[in-house]
Order: sequence, then structure tokens, then C-alpha cells
Amino acid sequence: MDPEKCDASDDRSAITGGKSMNLECAKRQSFGARYERTTKDKILAKRVLDGRLAMSPHPEWTLPEDPSWLENPLKDDNWQFQYHSLRWLDPLRREAESGDDKSRQVWERYVQSWIATNPPGTSRTKWAWIDMGDALRTYVLSFGLNMYVDPPQWLTDSLEQHMHWLADENNLGHGNHALHQHQALFVAASILEERTLVDLAIQRMGELVSGSYDVQGVNEEGSISYQEANYRWWHEALRRLDLEGIARPSWAAVLDAAPESLAHATQPNGNYVRIGDMDSGGPSKIESPYTQYVSTGGSKGSAPRDLIKVYEAGYVYGRSGWGETERDFAQETFFSLCFGPQRKIHGQADGGSITFFSNGYPWLIDTGKYLYGRHPMRTYVVNRPGHNLLVANGRKYDRATNVTLFRIDETARHFEAVTRDAGYEDILMTRRVIFSKRGEYLLIIDAVSAKEEVEIEQRWHAHESATASLTKASAVLSNGNAECLLQWVGRNGRLTTARGETKPYNGWTSTGWRKNKETTVISAVQKGTQLTFRTVVGASAATDGSLSTMRRIAPGYQEFTVHGRVGTEYVLVGKKGAVISDHPFREERINDYFSTAAETVAKSTLFAEDLFDSLIPGISTVAERQTALNSAYEEIKRVGIKAGYRSGLVTGIIDLAGTDLALPEELNDAAKLRAPLISWNPKKPISNRNGKIRSYASRSAVAQDSDYRGIQSYRYGRLTLPIATIPGQGETLHVSFHGALDRGKYSLPRFERGQSLSGLGINQMVFADPTLDLDPSVSLAWFLGTETQDLHSEMALLIEERMRALGIERVVLSGSSGGGFAALQVAAFLPESKVIAFNPQTCVTAYHARLAQKATDVVFPDGVFNDHGIRQRLDVAERYKELKPKVDVLFICNDGDSHHSSQHRQPFLEKVEDLAGISARTITESWGSGHRSPNAEVYLRLLGEAGLHPVEMELAQDGAEH
Repeated sequence: MDPEKCDASDDRSAITGGKSMNLECAKRQSFGARYERTTKDKILAKRVLDGRLAMSPHPEWTLPEDPSWLENPLKDDNWQFQYHSLRWLDPLRREAESGDDKSRQVWERYVQSWIATNPPGTSRTKWAWIDMGDALRTYVLSFGLNMYVDPPQWLTDSLEQHMHWLADENNLGHGNHALHQHQALFVAASILEERTLVDLAIQRMGELVSGSYDVQGVNEEGSISYQEANYRWWHEALRRLDLEGIARPSWAAVLDAAPESLAHATQPNGNYVRIGDMDSGGPSKIESPYTQYVSTGGSKGSAPRDLIKVYEAGYVYGRSGWGETERDFAQETFFSLCFGPQRKIHGQADGGSITFFSNGYPWLIDTGKYLYGRHPMRTYVVNRPGHNLLVANGRKYDRATNVTLFRIDETARHFEAVTRDAGYEDILMTRRVIFSKRGEYLLIIDAVSAKEEVEIEQRWHAHESATASLTKASAVLSNGNAECLLQWVGRNGRLTTARGETKPYNGWTSTGWRKNKETTVISAVQKGTQLTFRTVVGASAATDGSLSTMRRIAPGYQEFTVHGRVGTEYVLVGKKGAVISDHPFREERINDYFSTAAETVAKSTLFAEDLFDSLIPGISTVAERQTALNSAYEEIKRVGIKAGYRSGLVTGIIDLAGTDLALPEELNDAAKLRAPLISWNPKKPISNRNGKIRSYASRSAVAQDSDYRGIQSYRYGRLTLPIATIPGQGETLHVSFHGALDRGKYSLPRFERGQSLSGLGINQMVFADPTLDLDPSVSLAWFLGTETQDLHSEMALLIEERMRALGIERVVLSGSSGGGFAALQVAAFLPESKVIAFNPQTCVTAYHARLAQKATDVVFPDGVFNDHGIRQRLDVAERYKELKPKVDVLFICNDGDSHHSSQHRQPFLEKVEDLAGISARTITESWGSGHRSPNAEVYLRLLGEAGLHPVEMELAQDGAEH
């Protein structure tokens, strides 16, 4: 048994007034917030001994020696609550246990005074026996027993009185108040050895947690900080059961999902999004891989799988990423949307309210709690004017309303949520929120339908550190060098701002207990019976300064032109949903757009390799290519775009079309993401930013043409493999691979560091991952290939043949993150190879689930990971144990990225430590918290650490300086 748990034979008991009690139990149970020994106990105790009472967050007050217990010097409800809890006396108890008798005497004087003045049910103040306050005071009495060998009768009588008070269901509160009461009942009953009441406390805990939490791990409180606090309090309750040797009940499992929900509620700066009664804070105190990840900027723990999460308790959280693709976690975009019942325990009237975070800053915020009690500021933050939503001016809102989540939809390019709010009598408000995954902006369409004319105000609270400037149809929020643009499209009404007004309160945010700061509220106001607000948050202006626009493409359909972070997007919005494209929509094809956007479940029976078997660059005719293109397109129409990507047909059509055949209109967006990679006419090669493309009929033909400078490509089964070839001098071939790509920012192929590497003067091959062609939503594919095509082996064969063509024997492979994984894998097939891997993954399935599972679902749709060959492709160590290669590995590790060190580098080294051919070294650098890649200068410097031949080192140095 755990030595901390009880052993009845060793427990010290006492008998007071003929009643036995377990004093060892009192010692075991003496823990919890503000009941545990601290380094400040002497200071805290002395303050009370000197007659000074300080209860955070309130100012100090002179404590009378003989209080009436009706004191309320600050006219504050929370102060009275804490005062009667007697928790402020516990430092005296802790000092008394260390031998300070004066502390015990003062503790006794105040406790006895309170007991004499406040009999249950007849006290002159409600705060004496208020729910939760009674529980906190029960702890004070229970832990006070630790000061005595033979506890006084008055103390045990009062503890027993408190126990029976808590057992009476008429005295129970709700939510976390009830949880504290059940915990205190368990403690008191365990000490007083009342087994029936111990069982009652456990039963009530089970009933409460089952009714408070849902299967997604979210409770009923309505506040993110209270969700965290409740999670900690529940684990405190379970620890109390553990210490008494009581097995954890089955209901405890409902808490397991709570940490992930808290991670989703965390903004990229590591702080919770402010929803409900709360001010600030983050999940750093919660022990979970998910909360650890968001609290450390991604340097520790694991990222949740989902980027967008809908919690049925009333929250939508969405983000651009978790910072696991070498993008700084703090630079990701985040938004939240509230819905559900508008009267929650610590919730507010925030149904439909939105927050928005981007470019390292929280731009649109909620306003916190300020205090509990009566105050105009409290009225402001709790009610609708304190949130980012619609307010019907002059109308009363019914807090009994349930703001429903009417519809949600998600595609590879966007997420959409629609809420309905009937909280104002005879007024229906609908909020439609569309998040562009590539553009990272929100398109918000608010519609109001009223029986009679009403004035509607759309409100947005900027962060207190941001400034706001208005134009006719936009507002620019600024914070240092960063900006966030709000745009109104179409009719926007009258735009105004308010800041720090008090008659009535307007333009404020809470920053702590009774603390607030002025902030800017941007309002758009319209009058009428049928009103619409169309707002774009987080997009940008076009290069010519123009803002987002809207055109009615057909009855019931609008097309929005929005300039996002990666270019212009077109958003088609209709009754059926929304579609985002890189090209304008056409009225006559509206139904096609929505049917194309839908996923088709049919499996393709035609694959890209079938099309290219008889097609050869430089030989095949235009007619032959057109025939193959038509066949592929017919199959895509049958099975859908998703299956078309998986079978290689979408990018196959792009390659078949080249630059001289017309693409089907449905594939225009796909063509923007991936350029054609086959030059069918050698006399008219395709060119892109990386150079001219020369295409070949075989791998050997590519390898032999070693003097060509530009892009080389050839078909490999379902894929087209592109390589940027850079001929040079020296006796070593340098080969590099890329990691994760932002698919909204970069089009394929992407040759990472191609510009910085091209001027080094050494022989190089830079690979782009064709596995990404199988799904436009995959950002990291580790150069896996397809289920039947081992791309690592294929690239190694090409490299080997290239080395023979160059007449050289040395090769250095490099890559960062997923590119480092590819370098390690390919090295297994190349004798005497050297690898320089920057923060690499070494096992795909050990990486963050969102990226790993997405890639493996695409590459291995049957999921047969127990197959030995597939395990080798996913785990470098398994490959090395099978092939037993001779490889010299240099790991470059960022000291702010413990995940890659503990979950990838170290397990790999342990698995291969018995392989004689593996030589591994580690260099540690400091690049900041999280998964980060080195800049070009550092990358080039560290290439020398891989053991390049002196000639190549000199050439590389000369090229870098040049």
C-alpha cells in the first residue's frame, strides 16, 4: 500500500465526550489550497497575531479582538464570504503545530468566538452558513485537530455539527460549491468515523460529477478558469479517497478529457481565452501532455489532434495550427465562439460572442468578471454589452435563453458555424461564422429579423493595449508593429468607437478583482426590421489598398472577395453552406460548386500510374495526353475530388495538361496549389521560380544527366518526383529534404532553402516531397510515398546512381523536422553516408497525432501498421535494425524543444545502441521555445559539422560569404 495511504492499525485515535475520532486521518487530509505549509507561514501568522487581516484580493483591515461577526468594512460580498470561512486562521494552526502556543491560543479565541456567535440556522448573517463557506470552515476545524493530543470538546462538537449540517441536502449549493461541501463532509465523516456519511459524500460526488461534466470533459460552470479550478478540486477530492484507501469510483473517468478541453481553450500566447467569470491565467498547473504543450509554447508535451473543436457545452475553438510545423506557436491564429444556455453558474450573456487572436496578439477580447456583487462595471461585463455580439438597444434580453448552434460544417478550406439567438422578444438573431483555414480570417454574417423597427448594435471589444482607427467601412487595430483589420462589407450602418465611458459603462475590460482598464469598443449600428452585418476580421487590404467586396451572384448567394494572408480568396455563401476558391464563381455553376465541395465515398478504380504507363516526355503526342486527361477527369467526377487526390489523378491531370492543355474548371484551385512538373516538349520546357523543368522517362536517365542545373522530374508510380539539381565542384554530394509546409502559403513543389543552397558551389540535390500531392490538407508527409511505393528507397537509388555519374563516393544528407526524418531514412540505403538532422522526428507515429495520423491515413489507408515493412518506413530505428547500415548521424537539437529530444532522438539512440555501424553525435543550440528551424546562416554553418570534405567546406564557405 502507498505509505501515504491509511493503515487502520497504525492510526492514532482519540475519544472525546464518548465519541472516537481518527486523528491520523485529520493529518492525512490536511491539504488543499491555503491549507498547506508555506515559507510565508510565519509572516502570515504574525499578521493575524498583530490584529491585521488581509484576504486576497482585498486590502488589509484591522481585526478586532472580539469581533461581532457582522463586520463588512469593504461592503464586499466576497470579503464577508472569506471572513466567515475562517480560512485566514489556518497559518496560525500550521505555526501552532510547530510549537507556537500563542498562535494556538489566538486560533482558539477566534474560532470559539465564531462558534458562540453563529449557531446554525440562527446566525444574524447569511454569510455564516453560506454554501461553500461552510465547507472551507469545516476544513479549518478538521485540520485544527492536529494541534492536540486530546482535542477539546467544543472543537469536536462543532466539527460534528458542521458534518451534520453538510449532510443535510437542504443546505447544499450548486456546482463547485457543492463539490467543496461533499469533500468537507467526506473529511469530517472520515475523521469522526461516520461510515454512513462517508458513503453519502462519495455518492453525492458521483451524482455531481455525472451531472456537471459531459463526455467531452467540459463542466457546467460557463467559465474557463472555473473549468480548470473544478478539475483541480475534483482531483483533490479523489486524492482524499486515495488517502483513505478507497478505490476510485468509475465516475472519476469522466475527468480524463478535461485537460484536452483546457488546451483547446488556450490562446497561442499560453493564456486561456477569457470566457465567463475570469480575468487571466493559463493551464500550466494542469498535469497533462496537452496542457504542458500549450503552456510551454510547444517545447514539451503533445499537441491535441484537432485544430477546430466544437464542445457541446457551448464553445467552439479554432486555430491555424499548434506550432508543430516550425511556425512559432505564438504566431498561430486562434478564435473562439460561444453558444448554449445564457444562465450558467459562472457564465455570462455571451451567446454568439467571438474572440480573435493573430500575429502574436489577442485583438478581440471578452471583458472578464471584475467582482462578484453589485457594481455598474459588473453589470457591464456580465451582460451582452460587454461581449462581441449583437445588442438590441433599449430591449431587455432574457437570460433564460439557449443560444443554439444551428449548423456546423468543415472542409479542407474552411470551417463554418451558425448560431441562433431568440433572447430578445420578437427578434431573431443569426450569426454565421466562417473561418478560412488558408487565409486565417473570419467572415461573420449577422442577420436580424424583427417584428418592428429596432436599433441593433454590433459590438467589438479590442484588447486594452490596442489602438483603433476608423474609416468609412473599416477599423484598424494596432499594437506596436502588428495590426488587425476589421472590414464591413455592403451596408454597415454607422461606425463609432467608445472608450472608458461611465454613463453608462462602455469601453472597459476587467484586469483583476475590482480592477479595470479602458479599452476601445467599435460599434456598427443599423435600424430596421431586416438587417444584415457582414464583417471580415483578420484579413488584409489588397496591394492597391482595396478592401473586401461582395457581389450577389444569384438569388440567395453572395460572393465575397477577401484578401487573406496568402492572396485573394473568393467565398461563396448560400443557403447550402459556403465554398472557398482561389477563382471567382460563376452563376450557372452554383450547384456544381456545392456538389464538388462534398466528399464522395466511392473508391477510385483508376490510378495515376495507369495513365502514365504509356506516356513518355518528348515522345507522347498532345492527343494521347488529352485522352488520358479526359479519362482521369471522368473518374474524378465519379469518385469526387478527395478520392481523385488519393489516387494521384488530380495532380496527374495537372501534369498531363502542362501549359498547353486546358484544365477542367473544377481543378483551377488545385492547379494553384501545385504547378505542373512534366515538360512534355523538350524544346519548350516548363519554367517556374526554381528554374526550367527537364523531364525523363526513368530514374536512371535523371541520374545520368548530372550536369543539368534546374528541376528534374520523372514519374514514380502514382507520383511525379521533382528534384532541384545544383551541379558543382568537390567530392561530396549534398542532399537535402524539407519538413512541414504551410499549404496555404507555399505552392508545390517546394525546394526548401533552394536559394541559399544554390550559391554554395558544391554538388547538390534538393528533393520536394511528392507525397503531399495525395491530399491538399496534408502539410507534413515525411517523404513516405504510397502504400506500395517506398519513396525513401527510391530516392536512395537515385542518389546512388547520381553519385556514380558524378564519380564521387561521399554523401551528406540534411533536413529539418520531417526533412530530418527523410534524411535518416534515405541514409539507411546509402553505405558510409552522413546525416545532419535538425530536430528530426525519428518515428512518425510518435509525433503529434494531428499530423501523423493525417499522413498515415493518406499513405496507408488500410492502416496495417503491424506489417513489418510499413513499420520500417514509419520508424527510422526499425529500418536501421533491419538493414544494419553504416551511418554517421549528427543531431542538431534546440534546447527549447524537449519533445524532439525526449520522444524522438533519445528513443532512437536507445534502440540502435547495439548497432555497430551507427555513430551519433549531438549539438545543442538555443533558438527559443518550441519546434523551430535554424535560419539560413546557422544552417550553412552547421553543414560543416557533418564532416564535409575540406574542399567542400571551403567552397561552401566561399559561397555563403558571396
